[in-house]
Amino acid sequence: MPSTTISTDNIINIQKSRDENETVKYTEKLHHLINHSNISFPFSSFRHTIAQNFTIDTSRAKTNKHIVSICAAKLGLHEYPEGREDGGICDIYWHNNMQHDIRSIIKNPQCKINKFPGMSDLSKKISLTRAITSMRRLFPDEYVFYPSSWFIPAQLDAFIKHCNKCAKSGEHSTSFQNSNNWYIVKPDDGAQGTGIYLIQKPEEIRKPETCQLIQEYIADPYLLNDNLKFDLRIYAIIKSINPLSIYVAREGMARFCTEQYATPTSSNFDNLYAHLTNYSLNKENNAYIHSLSLIDQIKGSKRLLSTVFHQMEARGVKKQQLWHDIKIIIVKTVIAMLPEIILNYEHYFYDTIGPQCFQVIKIPLVRDTILLVLNLIDVVYPNQSLTNLTHSNSNCPRKTMDDMGEFGAKQRCHLTEV
Repeated sequence: MPSTTISTDNIINIQKSRDENETVKYTEKLHHLINHSNISFPFSSFRHTIAQNFTIDTSRAKTNKHIVSICAAKLGLHEYPEGREDGGICDIYWHNNMQHDIRSIIKNPQCKINKFPGMSDLSKKISLTRAITSMRRLFPDEYVFYPSSWFIPAQLDAFIKHCNKCAKSGEHSTSFQNSNNWYIVKPDDGAQGTGIYLIQKPEEIRKPETCQLIQEYIADPYLLNDNLKFDLRIYAIIKSINPLSIYVAREGMARFCTEQYATPTSSNFDNLYAHLTNYSLNKENNAYIHSLSLIDQIKGSKRLLSTVFHQMEARGVKKQQLWHDIKIIIVKTVIAMLPEIILNYEHYFYDTIGPQCFQVIKIPLVRDTILLVLNLIDVVYPNQSLTNLTHSNSNCPRKTMDDMGEFGAKQRCHLTEV
């Protein structure tokens, strides 16, 4: 599939534009970028071929190190866990976090690093919501997969106005099946489900002076036979941003609630075991099912993406169309992030040729009865550690990292194209 791109200036102008004619002009370019961006699966034929002389520095990988080392060995990469004592360069530098002194660590522009500068800021819920909301305001038909959102305290008045309008008209907040206008509130810097709760009215917001994200709640999610709410965890690699090139891992994960789902009401809205899929929350429930084998994970609280896709196919869902929809959402989400990624990179390496960056990202999706919805919890930084392993989530990061290795081997064949 051919690659294409919109120039840096045009991408930024798309979000800054308020002129209707300019928006129409850029809409065509946006469609062209979405339809022709290089987004595909890595090719297994590259495995164990070019990788034999491929080097990787994992001295700063920290919690990622175990899984990266396992996959490096499997792929035949030459690993330097303590860095190169001879002062030589490596092909890849794998860091847990972007180092402030990265310019002194990686001096060769042909080297690759697994982080884009500024991604830690974009991983915050409010920062990413701003980026996606900007695109949704300009291209509402293209970003219907993202629920209406408000970040407080800055947009508290706007949220109150929205709720008052819905109360007077008796209408639902948007096209989503949001029964009785339920909303989900998430702390901006929260993780693992901590501090998440459901509300119906602005006065129910806890600590409105703190940074929180409010989103309309998807109250009619797609369910399997067990009637448990679940989300899909799709893993992708942003190979390059100019041209925009993305690889999607063949395997992913699905996380399930531990109690059967029911549309939220005043009597059940606080039953988070039925509404939130977070592992850290649900593992505390006695109903949590650990997947110790392939048979277990068919009904487990964590399942391989391939297993869930098979279960969805049995209920009439077309997997090929599902993958197509997933890829389109990934492309549109990354496009919304591009201006910040580009500006941060240029700021970081303003007076020198920087390294070739790539980034592993995690896209959490919830499917309602109509379409896929981006469930913005932790899009940017996936957990690549090997803690709390079960059969499902021990295979998932390894398969994802294997795909990353194939991408790396292929990329080395075409350094001039990157």
